[in-house]
Amino acid sequence: MPNDEYFEARSIWGLMPIQEQLSWTQVFLDYPPRFLGVIGMLATQAQFGNGKPTIHSSWIREAESFSQAGFSPLLYAFVRERTKVEARPLNVLTWEVLPRALSEGWRLSKAVDLLNEQGRHALERRLRATLGGNG
Repeated sequence: MPNDEYFEARSIWGLMPIQEQLSWTQVFLDYPPRFLGVIGMLATQAQFGNGKPTIHSSWIREAESFSQAGFSPLLYAFVRERTKVEARPLNVLTWEVLPRALSEGWRLSKAVDLLNEQGRHALERRLRATLGGNG
């Protein structure tokens, strides 16, 4: 039988499965979409260590928006690692085309680099030009 913590997490995270919530929390501890301060980060790490996902609304919104765009936590982590030099937040409106490029056969690193360096419109032009592109 679910406990109160289960229902609390469900009301904050919506219908996302708990394992996915934990995966997003783990990724955000390494690549925070918004730094929570030292105490906030340590508290979130402690909660995660006890099997509880984040309750920070900005992190939850980030997870939900990227998840709806077709990102897994692992794909998000790869993009953040690959674009780490810029250290700017990811904009879901720019990056939501990435899962489509991957489904059309683009190499992950090439698609990420093109999006990062030239933006969404450059990748969309290439996708249209190659009709099923194989980047």
